[in-house]
Order: sequence, then structure tokens, then C-alpha cells
Amino acid sequence: MKNIWLKIALLVLLCGALGFELWHLRSSSGSAPHNPTPSAHKPDFALLPATEIAAFNKTYGKLLSLGVHVQSWEPTLGDMQEAEDELPQISKLTNKNLDSNAHIEASQYMRQYLAIAVDGKNLLFVNGLCPNPYGANNDWRKRLTFVNDGGPCHWQAIYNPSTHTFADSELTVGRS
Repeated sequence: MKNIWLKIALLVLLCGALGFELWHLRSSSGSAPHNPTPSAHKPDFALLPATEIAAFNKTYGKLLSLGVHVQSWEPTLGDMQEAEDELPQISKLTNKNLDSNAHIEASQYMRQYLAIAVDGKNLLFVNGLCPNPYGANNDWRKRLTFVNDGGPCHWQAIYNPSTHTFADSELTVGRS
């Protein structure tokens, strides 16, 4: 009988120590000063649903002047992570809408990814958008956003998961 009471006391003591440790971890992670700056914030990205292929074909069909049929495919989480890891390549691409000294820091933009298959080649179309200073609605996560004359607040590129490279959308689509 003494043995049972000793086990219960030990169990209560262990639970108390565990509870204290969890409380301590929780309170210490929230007690760090949180002072985000706009430059430190990295906007999010979204993989658009396959239904947006129709909008892509309608808007970017002019780029596909060779009669290429664009379909959808299902990228893996690894494909998405690789594309995100390779974002610095975008700063090396030329943007016809910016002057030659302009530099695009792609990770600072909201990024829409659309999985497109062109002539059997699986690619990711990337649509970069400036963060909305008034608070972005989440529609950009579901629908392809088109900007006419977006200047430095809008860019597009194509990511090729098989070569791990980005290219200007006009150079890749229709000329692959």
C-alpha cells in the first residue's frame, strides 16, 4: 500500500514539473520583444489551384503564340521549397519594366505559384506582387492576379524544377 502512495506522489511531482516546464517555455517564447520592421517581414507565397490555368491561358495566351497547350500538374512540397530556395536567381533576371539598375528582392514580394505543363515540361509560373500596405485580402491566394503596368510592384518568372532555374516568363513560355 505504501508503494502505491509513493508512486502516486512521484507521478504528481513529475506532472507538476512537466507543467511548470511547459508554462516556462510558453511564457519565454512570448516574452521576447516583438518589433517587426517592414523590411524584416517576408511576404508569403501561395500555390494557386489548377482551375486558374484557364485564367492563365486567357491572359498569357499571347505569349504562347506557337499554339502550345498549357495544362496543370501537381507539384510536391519539395518542388515548392526548391523554388523558394532559388528565389535569389530572380534578382539576376532582366525586367523590361524597370531601369537597368533596378534590383528585385523576390522574397519581399507576395508570390503566386501556378503549376503549368508546357509541351510536357512541368514548370512553375511565379507572379510577384508588392505587399498590400492596407492589409492584403486572401483572394491573392486563390486567384491569379493580373496587373497592367505594375512597374516595380509586379514581376513574373518561370521556375523549372528539373533544372532548378528561373527564367523570365517571356523567354521560357513559348520558346521552350
